[in-house]
Amino acid sequence: MQAALDEDDGMRPQRLHELTCDLNRPRVVIVAMVMASFLISGFIAIGPTRMEYVKAHPACKSAECAAMAQAITSSVNNRIAPCQNFYRFVCDGWVKAHPAREGELRRLVLRELADEVAAAQKKVLISTQVPARGQDAFQRLAYVYQSCVRVEKNDPDGIRVLKEFFSFVGLEWPQVSRTRSLDSLLTMVKLSLQWDIPTLIYVTVKPSPHDRSRLLIAVDRGTTLDKGQAMARKAAVRKIASLASEILSEPGQAEKIESAVLLCEKYLLDQTNNVRKTARKRNLEFRRVLSFRELEAMTFVDEGSLWLDAVNAQLSAGHRLSPNEPVILEHADHVVATARLVRKPELAQSLLYYLGWLLLQQLGPKAALSIRKAQFLLDRQAQTTQDNVAPAELNLWRVCMRETEELMPTAFSALYVQQHGGAADKPKFDVKAIVDHVLWVTTEIVRRVRWMDERSKSKALTKLKKMRGLIAFPQWMRNNTLARGLDSELPDLSEHYLATWLRVKESKSSKLRRGLRERHQDDQTYHYRVSQVGVRYYPDENRLIVHPAVLSAPLYAYGGPVALNYGALGTMIARQVLGAFDSDGCNYDESGNEDHWCSSEFREELQKSMSCYDEQWETSSARVPGMAAHNDTWSRYQLVADTEGLRASLRAYRLLVKNLGGERYDEALAGLSYTPEQLFFLNRGLLYCANLNLRLLRENGREDMLAAHEYRCNVPLINLPDFSKAFHCKPGDLMYARRMCAIW
Repeated sequence: MQAALDEDDGMRPQRLHELTCDLNRPRVVIVAMVMASFLISGFIAIGPTRMEYVKAHPACKSAECAAMAQAITSSVNNRIAPCQNFYRFVCDGWVKAHPAREGELRRLVLRELADEVAAAQKKVLISTQVPARGQDAFQRLAYVYQSCVRVEKNDPDGIRVLKEFFSFVGLEWPQVSRTRSLDSLLTMVKLSLQWDIPTLIYVTVKPSPHDRSRLLIAVDRGTTLDKGQAMARKAAVRKIASLASEILSEPGQAEKIESAVLLCEKYLLDQTNNVRKTARKRNLEFRRVLSFRELEAMTFVDEGSLWLDAVNAQLSAGHRLSPNEPVILEHADHVVATARLVRKPELAQSLLYYLGWLLLQQLGPKAALSIRKAQFLLDRQAQTTQDNVAPAELNLWRVCMRETEELMPTAFSALYVQQHGGAADKPKFDVKAIVDHVLWVTTEIVRRVRWMDERSKSKALTKLKKMRGLIAFPQWMRNNTLARGLDSELPDLSEHYLATWLRVKESKSSKLRRGLRERHQDDQTYHYRVSQVGVRYYPDENRLIVHPAVLSAPLYAYGGPVALNYGALGTMIARQVLGAFDSDGCNYDESGNEDHWCSSEFREELQKSMSCYDEQWETSSARVPGMAAHNDTWSRYQLVADTEGLRASLRAYRLLVKNLGGERYDEALAGLSYTPEQLFFLNRGLLYCANLNLRLLRENGREDMLAAHEYRCNVPLINLPDFSKAFHCKPGDLMYARRMCAIW
């Protein structure tokens, strides 16, 4: 196996020129000097041989190509030599033109496309007229969104619905002393299976990990706890508890709520850790699929069939289950800890307070705007995400947009496709050809690799052969009748937002429960969301999804130079295809069923190949300010995935040009003096352009992000001799490396 390639200097083309720019030299403000500096900088970046190439070859002049040319021209900084810092060469102009917005840690190319999708959806949802009778899927969708943004500060209708729902499930909250003999486990299971509302636990219906055609009951944790979060949000808990007590006409309960919340969360954290320690000490592994009888023994010991009774109480007679029926168990440590809390009589009242609190967090913001704002502040203190911090003010339309999509995801996607799918009708077949070609090239790479054992190779090839693709959208979404007929089981909507939300949740949960005894059919929309802009591989379905928003500039141009499309979109596709063999992909077979098919030999050889990247990470990250904070396994795997995806896409592009030949497959771009291979790397570089909000980075302790995008843009390129050849990089240049890493 070849984990590193040592380049022979003699094999590299000699640089035709060596010019240096002293940027500190005093500038003379004369038009001639400005023009001269422009020409010199262009000469540094491009080189005369490229100019000759462009003159000798045809260039694309279509509208799509013009848009791509404009995107590249406005982004490139010709005063930076590509062999010194390719990220700055490609992205300086983009960064200048896209300042970070308030509340954003960073502004990205893909996020710009996602914002365009959100803005388009907002426009349609606001303008849609909703009749009182005979509503179709899009009108119901519009009603959900419009009712969400109409919720008032202390909305009396919303508060009424909230109180009625608490009473309906048997929970008098926040005055829990009035609650009579509430079965906590039964209530939590009921909330999950009837309305898809997770609390301490989450019980739902999902495909079996071993046979996706069969639906099973799944038990999972409902909350994710963190010690640091609990203390950081203590004051915010008190504030929202006080507000809830006042709105629900039960003042004076805030301190009790706060105390119960913190007590229960501490108990759950401690018990979860104890379960993990015991499992490690006894060398136990929790099975993901077991019987209800085994689940009872694990959680409630000899107390009968509590889980089974709670689940069967929510099912119709024809769907009820037996003790030997299989059940999926996720996060077993948390589920066991929750069962211990339920069995703790001295914490019974605290548990009721906590259960009501978890319900309030999910339903309260939908009942009254004042609770939504208070919850927003709570989330702002507790949440630490990789990309964002919460803005200073609540962005209501974005929150309602997200909740609308979560509630009716297929209708939400179909609405976008109906409005904008026409622009992707032709490109989607072109992109399918790119996907097929990348899959074919990856298949040949795996077939020829020598270090992979035959069993693992056979499984990998089968996964590639049977990988399913969804390009842009399911074709049926272009059918207006089918799209508007979605969710036909729903009634006409006319109630307050919270009541509407509960009604839709109840309808969808009922439909899901009825599928328990039916054979589960392949559903293209299971993971499909138009708001998730990009290319994604889902190992649990062995499915690759290319979202419609990426079929546009600057990532793709229909009929444009193949180099451009393979450089950005092709690289994104190849990177995701290789996910079929990563740590997650190794756990699922060609049908998406759970199967740990990667042999120990394969994993060992893969780890050996990774050693070159590990060494490269240690040396390169130490030289880049801020990258030391990214010294984790995930970041290293990102480097490997970025590099290997780029290499696979480049192979696919070159093979296409070689096999098909002809000028159509090796075009330049009108108005730009770059060769096709330079365009390949340029468009790939645009993927990583980011404008960082330095103030927010420092305020939120995220200085580690300062160099992340530059690193991910530059370091994979130094592992490709093709990049150095394309831009005439030589020993001594920062983008030139003598030792290069490779796995596939």
